[in-house]
Amino acid sequence: MSTANSLGLNPVALLPVTGTWAAPFTAYMIFLSIRVSKLRDERKVPIGNRCTGADTKENSDPLYLAIRAHANYAEYVPYAFVLAGLAEANGAKSIALNTILGVFFAARLVHTEIGMLGKDKKSMASGRFAGAFLTLLTLLSLSGYNLYLSKSFWGF
Repeated sequence: MSTANSLGLNPVALLPVTGTWAAPFTAYMIFLSIRVSKLRDERKVPIGNRCTGADTKENSDPLYLAIRAHANYAEYVPYAFVLAGLAEANGAKSIALNTILGVFFAARLVHTEIGMLGKDKKSMASGRFAGAFLTLLTLLSLSGYNLYLSKSFWGF
C-alpha cells in the first residue's frame, strides 16, 4: 500500500501514464540534440546554422551569441521542469529532485557563461561539452526517475 503525498493524493496513481511516456519523449529529444551536434561537428558549424567557423563575424557577434544562449536555455529549461513536475507529482523524493535540478542549473550556467559566451576557445569548447553533457544527463535522469516512479502502474 502506498502512502499519500502532502496533498493527500496517492502519488503512484497521480500521473503514471504521463510519467512513463516522458521517457521515450526525452530519449527522442536527446537523439535530436545529438544529431544536430554531429551535423555541426561534421560541417564545422559550432553555433547556429550558418557559421562556418569560430572566427566568423556572425559567430563572435555578442548579440548573436546572446540570442543563441537565450534560445538554447529556452529549449531545455521548460522540458526539465515538466519532467521534474511529473516526478514530483508522482511522489519523487525532494532530495533527489533538488540534486538533479541543482546539477541542471549548474549545467545551464556552464554551457551558457563558459561554453557560449566564454572568452577563449579552449574553455568555450570544454564548457559547451560539459554543459551539454550534464544537461542531457539530467534530462535522462529525470526521465528514468519518472519511469521508476510509474513502474507500479504497469505491474512491476
